[in-house]
Amino acid sequence: MLNLSAPPLPDDRSKILPPLMPLHEVLRMRVRLKQNDILFPGQPFTETDLACLADDPVLKLLPEYQFSPYSMEPTSLAFLKHVFETYKPTTVVELGSGISTPMLSHHLRMLNPDVDVRYVTIDQNQDFADQTRGMLEQVGTADMTEMIVVDTKPMEIHGKETACYDIDSQQVADALHGRKADLFIIDGPVGGGPTGYRGARFATVPLLRPIAAHEALFFLDDALRDTELEIAAAWSELDYLHIFGIKAVGKGTLVGCYLDAEDTRDAA
Repeated sequence: MLNLSAPPLPDDRSKILPPLMPLHEVLRMRVRLKQNDILFPGQPFTETDLACLADDPVLKLLPEYQFSPYSMEPTSLAFLKHVFETYKPTTVVELGSGISTPMLSHHLRMLNPDVDVRYVTIDQNQDFADQTRGMLEQVGTADMTEMIVVDTKPMEIHGKETACYDIDSQQVADALHGRKADLFIIDGPVGGGPTGYRGARFATVPLLRPIAAHEALFFLDDALRDTELEIAAAWSELDYLHIFGIKAVGKGTLVGCYLDAEDTRDAA
């Protein structure tokens, strides 16, 4: 069932975020539209979109990089860079690696030159992880970024049958040097596409809860795809999460936060 009510906003986090489309309004509109994935962009991004990263130092260090249909889009990356500047995280966990990994890890370091920043990325594909590791070495953030490659496996979370990364929270905690994560970026596992498991990203936020700092932010890419909207609706029913809304950048970026940092191993 879709939660169409408008929940209250945690003041501290809402003040640092730009205007977002409230989730309940997006879900209400989606209910009235019949075509599958009707809100999900069907055309590639334009040169105008790419211009928002014209001065990005990482793209200058990686002049041969070409965005693919599976890359996080430039406007989404620019939005996350802005969030880094306002929220000021020092520990970040990313699910699904790619150009976002070198770009955002580099931005994290530039914003915190005198801090032990940590960036952990989890991927299900060794080849993609190796490509990402190569980019990290080129931009100089391999030393602060931990690459973890794990399989996905079937699981039940909050009564829902799904499949997700086989995450070892202790391994991630060790990669964060024993600290909690301030911010999560969710762009995996492979979700609603033809090669993915429908709803695969639902389990990510519950699974990451043991390593989340109090009121840590999380961001879900591809948020305007039907499968991700279903996930967002399900997350909105969990009492330890708050969904702020969706930013209309790229293919949609959903923003939420944990309302506590308690362990959720009894949720499985």
